[in-house]
Amino acid sequence: CYSDPVVPHKTEHSLGYREGELSELYEKTPIISKEKLSAHLNIINALVKSFWVDGLISLKRSMLSVRIERYIEENLREVLTVDHLCEHFSVSKNALYGIFHREFGNTVTEYVNERRLTAAEKLLHMRNKMSISHIAESSGFSDYNYFIRVFRKHFGTTPLQYRKNI
Repeated sequence: CYSDPVVPHKTEHSLGYREGELSELYEKTPIISKEKLSAHLNIINALVKSFWVDGLISLKRSMLSVRIERYIEENLREVLTVDHLCEHFSVSKNALYGIFHREFGNTVTEYVNERRLTAAEKLLHMRNKMSISHIAESSGFSDYNYFIRVFRKHFGTTPLQYRKNI
């Protein structure tokens, strides 16, 4: 079995610099006064706070909204009240309302109902023999009459008529 000879090479540090390069860079670094260095650091600090930290807070909120969205989709058949969502995600009601307003453009109830109506619509499109009350229950509506009212308001027709028109 033939293998290439081992050729020694300079080790690379975790920052991606080869051995000796950091020393060379250090030697080339100009010496500046403490005041000038302090001023530069203050500018960098201000930039970090205004861009990076604000961006992380925004990113964190977006990640939370994605988690909330996923949780709702996976638990449509469960009771999804504001109190339940606040407890599950450890946020205040005001924070939750803010997330829904900013990220989804809806109230919590409107958003949950839209997701449930989408699930009900998919079931209606399957052209199966599932009863309307079973579709309501399967899509997360525990009250049949409420389901009919919400469906009619959203689609302009009842679920039964919607199914017939498909």
